[in-house]
Amino acid sequence: MSALLAVSGLTIGFPTGSDHELAVRGVGFEVMAGETLGIVGESGSGKSLSLRALLGIVPAPGVVLGGSATWRGASDLLTLGRRGWREVRGRQIAMIFQDPQDSLNPVYTVGDQLGEVLTRRAGLTRGDARRRAVELLTRVGIPAPERRLRDYPHHLSGGMRQRVMIAMAIACEPALLLADEPTTALDVTIQDQILRLLADIQAESGMAAIMVSHDLGVIAQSCDRVAVMCAGRVVESGTVDEVLSAPRDPYTAGLLAAVPAMPGDPRPAPPPRGR
Repeated sequence: MSALLAVSGLTIGFPTGSDHELAVRGVGFEVMAGETLGIVGESGSGKSLSLRALLGIVPAPGVVLGGSATWRGASDLLTLGRRGWREVRGRQIAMIFQDPQDSLNPVYTVGDQLGEVLTRRAGLTRGDARRRAVELLTRVGIPAPERRLRDYPHHLSGGMRQRVMIAMAIACEPALLLADEPTTALDVTIQDQILRLLADIQAESGMAAIMVSHDLGVIAQSCDRVAVMCAGRVVESGTVDEVLSAPRDPYTAGLLAAVPAMPGDPRPAPPPRGR
């Protein structure tokens, strides 16, 4: 089976005079249809930047310097023009950003923002978009959805705002969902609800996902495979069980060792240096 998305040699840099400071260095990974890939690493390791490159939204002055991201065995996402991105963003690949407080527009209602996605991306009429918006809010577990359409983002809790972001992301039934630290700002109970919601949506739709996190617990709960990033590179990858139970790279072992151990929780010994 060919990969839904195959990334190879992804390199991203920021200009420093006559050269570039590399933030992502030759990153590669694959995502199969229906699976969830986790990308884990400390802050600044290049996780979120790699995801943004897949939708052509690397923040300026950053630039993609090399590599490829083959989508569905055909187009290279890294070379798309404006028309190509219109066909991909939201329709085929959607993204949930780290902080819904910053990602939702504070001067538009929830209904306005969902409606824009549904009319512009899905091509629905305003009436059909409103009905579909109610269905989406119901699907993501927001009570009284018709009333919530009239609310502004600041009227909602952090968990509710994240559910709105998920509703917007799945509105056009994308084949791939990019989730950038989707539970970082949430308490543990709400975090678990959001992860279960995403898993349920994937099970129903067959959608694939890439989950970026610095939290190994989130990765263990949500992902089939994992890629570990350090200093802009993928240092280890494999199934979640393989990587988390028997890490080969010292950096991965260090991440695991930093997680507080519960009583009776065996931890694999870190591999020797100079492997």
